[in-house]
Amino acid sequence: MGRSVYPYQVAQNYQQAAYSAADTYLKQMGFKYINYKNNQQCYKKGTGMMTAMQFIRLSFDQNTMYIEAWIRSGIGSLYIGKEMELNSSFVAVIPKNSLKDTVTGLFNFINAQLAHYYNANIQTAGFEQNINSNMQQNSGVQNAPANSSGSVSGTVSNEANNSNSSEQS
Repeated sequence: MGRSVYPYQVAQNYQQAAYSAADTYLKQMGFKYINYKNNQQCYKKGTGMMTAMQFIRLSFDQNTMYIEAWIRSGIGSLYIGKEMELNSSFVAVIPKNSLKDTVTGLFNFINAQLAHYYNANIQTAGFEQNINSNMQQNSGVQNAPANSSGSVSGTVSNEANNSNSSEQS
């Protein structure tokens, strides 16, 4: 018995974004951020009145985020018995399956948010590169040939910038 641990590979420069996505998702799913035993911070769902309480804890180590998930019987902050991992015995199968679904949804949500975050950073980097090349072209350092419409190839028009920024908002 204990906790089920799911490692999730995430580069250190994206860990804050991954944590923020996880926090958003878990709160949307009805989890509350609490202090658990020994001052461990984790997310808890349920009071134990109708079904076992569900817990998720997030931790990081270099390029890995660990998602720990477990259920526990009790009422409120009075716990009965030990923590139960999700892949053990048939006991409490309904809350275990529910928490497994939550963990799967959490992985999917983090993937989607990191893809959006990553793509936004790529677009920003590309936009900055275009600005730098425009500055060089406008400063006379580099004479770029104009295309048939009279604009310099490789530059971004204001209309394109405005349409991209409105799509991202």
